[in-house]
Amino acid sequence: MGRPRNADTDEATRARVLEAAAEAFAAVGQAARLEDIAKAAGIRRSSLLHHFASKDALYAAVIDGAFCELERNLRKVMIAGDDFEARLKAVVGALIAFETEQRALLAVVMRSLLDQEQAGRRILDQSFIPLIDRLEAFVHAGTASTLPKAFPLRAAILQLVVAHMVRSAMGDAGQVLWQGPAHTWKLTQAVLQGAAVKPKARAKHG
Repeated sequence: MGRPRNADTDEATRARVLEAAAEAFAAVGQAARLEDIAKAAGIRRSSLLHHFASKDALYAAVIDGAFCELERNLRKVMIAGDDFEARLKAVVGALIAFETEQRALLAVVMRSLLDQEQAGRRILDQSFIPLIDRLEAFVHAGTASTLPKAFPLRAAILQLVVAHMVRSAMGDAGQVLWQGPAHTWKLTQAVLQGAAVKPKARAKHG
């Protein structure tokens, strides 16, 4: 038995609201007005509040949706095949795609984090830290036999991910400074492979 027609309608309306809200938040941050978001979604403000009780709830749903999509994409590539290097390259590709697709929204996220707003703390606890935890566990499992125990793996991952977010938040200026994301995979390789070289081996080539 299929779902009632009004359930399908509610779901479609909710999707339109989230899409309109993502565009609004990306454009003006949390200063976006519910009236404008509702109009863009083709509904009234009162109807919007039927789906999302407040602007904070709507903002949280937009951010959660973006990070949940990234999480799904990362899960797929992390288990696709036995070769760790190929999977790691796919993970880097998924992060670059996320940055490209969510560029404007990531700028809003960065502002929330830097301003230490309540929303930023929530993003940090519920979305960003779990993302870093997952990436650290994945890379650690694939490099346990090569990286020295003292290597600051988490810090290295944070450097790469945060650099992506800053580049994205800076828009065109970020693209000029970093010259696009093409170097990211090479940088990832250089960090992990460089750390895996034993000190004596480095001295021989020094």
